Amino acid sequence: ALLGHPAVRDAAVLVRDDLPGGAARLVGYVTAATGTDPAGLITHTAEVLPAALVPSDVVVLDRFPLTVSGKVDRAALPAPAVAEPGEHEPPQDATERLLAGLVAELLKLTAVGRHDSFFTLGGDSITSIVLVSAARRHGLVITPRDVFEQRTVAALAGVARREETVALVHDPGAGAVPLTPVMHALRRRGGDLRTHHQSLLVTTPPGLTPDRLRRALGRLVAHHPVLAARLDTTDPDEWTLYVPGDPAPGDDLLRHLRTGEGSGTPLTDAIAEASRTAVDELDPHSGRMLRAVHFDPEDGGPGRLLLTAHHLVVDAVSWRILLPDLAQLCDDPVGALPPVEVSFRSWSRALTGSAPDRRTELPYWTQVLGEPGPSPYGRAPDPATDTPQTVHRLTTTVPAALAGPALTEVTEAFHCGEQDVLLTAFVLAHSRWRNAPGTLVLLEGHGRDATLPGVAAPARTVGWFTSQYPFRAVLRDAGPDATIADPQAAGRLLKQVKEQLRAVPDHGIGFGQLSHLDPASARELAARPEPLTGFNYLGRYDVGEADAAAPEPWTPSPESAAVRRPAPALGVHTAVDLDITALRRPSGTELAVSWHHASRLVSDEEIAVLDRWWRTALETLVAAARTQAAGHTPSDLGLLSLSQDEIDEFEDEWRTT
Repeated sequence: ALLGHPAVRDAAVLVRDDLPGGAARLVGYVTAATGTDPAGLITHTAEVLPAALVPSDVVVLDRFPLTVSGKVDRAALPAPAVAEPGEHEPPQDATERLLAGLVAELLKLTAVGRHDSFFTLGGDSITSIVLVSAARRHGLVITPRDVFEQRTVAALAGVARREETVALVHDPGAGAVPLTPVMHALRRRGGDLRTHHQSLLVTTPPGLTPDRLRRALGRLVAHHPVLAARLDTTDPDEWTLYVPGDPAPGDDLLRHLRTGEGSGTPLTDAIAEASRTAVDELDPHSGRMLRAVHFDPEDGGPGRLLLTAHHLVVDAVSWRILLPDLAQLCDDPVGALPPVEVSFRSWSRALTGSAPDRRTELPYWTQVLGEPGPSPYGRAPDPATDTPQTVHRLTTTVPAALAGPALTEVTEAFHCGEQDVLLTAFVLAHSRWRNAPGTLVLLEGHGRDATLPGVAAPARTVGWFTSQYPFRAVLRDAGPDATIADPQAAGRLLKQVKEQLRAVPDHGIGFGQLSHLDPASARELAARPEPLTGFNYLGRYDVGEADAAAPEPWTPSPESAAVRRPAPALGVHTAVDLDITALRRPSGTELAVSWHHASRLVSDEEIAVLDRWWRTALETLVAAARTQAAGHTPSDLGLLSLSQDEIDEFEDEWRTT
């Protein structure tokens, strides 16, 4: 590709792992006309090569160093000029400067270099959607897939295209909202829907008055009216969500409580009691979807705000939208919030309308589900005996010493995402735990990265977008005992899981459409076995230190453990569920792990064993990242048709050159 540039006379490419930072980088060397711009050569290669084969640097030489036999002396090729450790190579043009600024603002960084990986810096699939939306507001078009494949500012700038900046139009989304697939799944599970909620406790800035907070909450609901939606269940088979056109939050939306020595109640006790009351006040049938409690200290210091919302109108991503909006409204009561380009109603209608178009995916999903067979737990959950009250919970924490390398070293070494790593560890641990050759898992995704006709990515939309789809992983090379102890084998499994996830059609959203929105397909899928094991990675969240004396405003509060957790109230449909959240603290990123299990199918002791195997699998994957097991996979190479064996041979040759 370099030789295809008119200014280049000769070219060579070398993989170097001796550069600052330690990661292997593809470096191009050329002899070329005087004044040839290396950045232009990189852009040229990006136009004709897949991202994995685009050099991160190009060095222009007068002549190549040669060996005595007349071949290029690769050992004598100079290292490219790169930033020293702890520094950032600055952006080189206007597009790179724009992207670097957006990434820095999004991830709360002081500077971003052109070769810094978005995901190593702390980005994830959710923040990639926000980045895409922000870039579009500045007239720069990129896609979430571009962010994942290109990863760096320099590479993203090479594939971005400019368009005329257009003011986005706010879509309030008032009216009847058809149920999304995850809502249909909720309806079919049964149980007590009323208390199905999410809560968040955050620190508020000193001096925030009840009146200012009440007005801000009112404007927040007006901007995101789904927070005042009403659920109609008159027809048990056809529920409908109604979003008001002009929501008027009642006076009871916000409760104000004074805290301090004069109150006579410890703060944690007040939070626990208020959270129970807030949950009890939720009523989706009358539109009471959001409750807020302000804990206002007598000394005028930082307060606490408890937000409790029904799950029908929020998901984990929604809080990333609501908190900054609320903070802005409290700081600037008359300022305008950024528009919501795609309402939850528009998205839901597009989901329903495009469901028949997904029928071409039906063979894929039936193959993943497979034929009925024995349950890994002896039997499936029985509604008569496996009631919500029999579900037990185990919470653990993976410290930063292990979580950090797992989320950074492994993802960089294998050119994959955080979910790929955590899911591979779970598949490996579950297979070892059950002594099985593989696992059928029900995956949850944020559901916002799918492609739907006529609607843009819902980067600023509040609602319940979660998608669920089955995923089957099989240990092909060795049994679970051997794989969990062997970094090479574990690395091969990670590459396999990564490729299988890349092959999932449109991030799995079609499975829910076919299962719940297309009757003919739903009947065929219902005849297949259901996954009895669930996995959900919720992404990264910025939090303060647990013992911080002065927590940052609008971040999760140190007293969050006092908040009432969602009590099991819905019908039991899986035997084991794993929920993982990455908590990014100033001292490092740790993993908050929550296991839920049907205790009449799986004992507490068995879950503790599974948790230990999962940590062991993470440790093995970190070890794999530091061996020659790391590398690319076919999906990294775009249109090039290379098998995994061919890629491994190619990379082995690079390493030994």
